[in-house]
Amino acid sequence: MKLVWYPSYLENDDDASVKAFIRKDLAKYQDLRLRVDSFLKKLAVLQDLQPLFSSEQLAPVHDGLYEMRIPQRRRGGVVRIYYCIGQDDKDTLVLLDAELKKETAPGRTETALKRMGLYLESKKGRTNDGTKRR
Repeated sequence: MKLVWYPSYLENDDDASVKAFIRKDLAKYQDLRLRVDSFLKKLAVLQDLQPLFSSEQLAPVHDGLYEMRIPQRRRGGVVRIYYCIGQDDKDTLVLLDAELKKETAPGRTETALKRMGLYLESKKGRTNDGTKRR
């Protein structure tokens, strides 16, 4: 799988939302940061996501929005990374938003849904190489 960081699909952005969350917000949770880094590296080499869906590490949220649960359960909270499948390449995951989820109710799904909408809108009328269709 190829991982694309929101909003770098529009332009190269070293401070993409999920990257910034991992670097800044998880700085005081080194164990979680290491788990997230390890999970994303594992995900990058996978060809089939089905085992992760079966184990509930990946789960659908709403209409094309999915979440990664890292780890699945943990006292003190788990990291949720929200993503969608790439429009041009089904082997691409667009990482939209992330949170350290300590409460039962999700806090960032609305932002992730909005970003997914912006991503999908940006892909309308474009070819696989990113140029506008005629």
